[in-house]
Amino acid sequence: MADASRKAAEAAKATAEYTKDTADRALSQATAIHDLATQSHKQLAVMQADQRPYLWPADPIKGPNFDPATAQITWDVPYTNYGKGAAINVEFNEFIKVGDGQYRHSYQTSGTVFVSEIPPTKTGYSSAYSAPVFTLEDIKRFNTIDRAIGVLFEMKYFDGYGTEYDEAFCLERLQNGVIGYIKSKECEKQ
Repeated sequence: MADASRKAAEAAKATAEYTKDTADRALSQATAIHDLATQSHKQLAVMQADQRPYLWPADPIKGPNFDPATAQITWDVPYTNYGKGAAINVEFNEFIKVGDGQYRHSYQTSGTVFVSEIPPTKTGYSSAYSAPVFTLEDIKRFNTIDRAIGVLFEMKYFDGYGTEYDEAFCLERLQNGVIGYIKSKECEKQ
């Protein structure tokens, strides 16, 4: 009987060692799978970032124009999607500043302009319009003042993965005719 108990104990010990070894191997495999999943997730994030759209002004950027017939200042700005992926559900908000005032929504616009999709390398135009209240003398005076005329464009768009991007750029005309990029935070809106 003692011999049978000893054999049963040895069998139970062997079963316990086998079970522990199996559990250790399963834990090791689960850790490896978790590490692989984490690495795959990081790689996917890098791939998504590499494929993101990126909207920004395109060359050549010309300065503002004055139309005496309408008494308006208009500023047309080309933009391009410099990214590798399409910009989807694009929203533009266009603002213009004339004189020493704040930026106001483009004249007679409802605010936001929508574009369904802008593929990579596609160039488009966005325009801002002043109120029709200016004379040629006003324009001559504004052209002698740094930053008297400016445009601010705010854009919101998505990539193919649903990630949202918010961009803004501000351009102002200097008295020497150069168009300067201004930090959008410095372009105060009304």
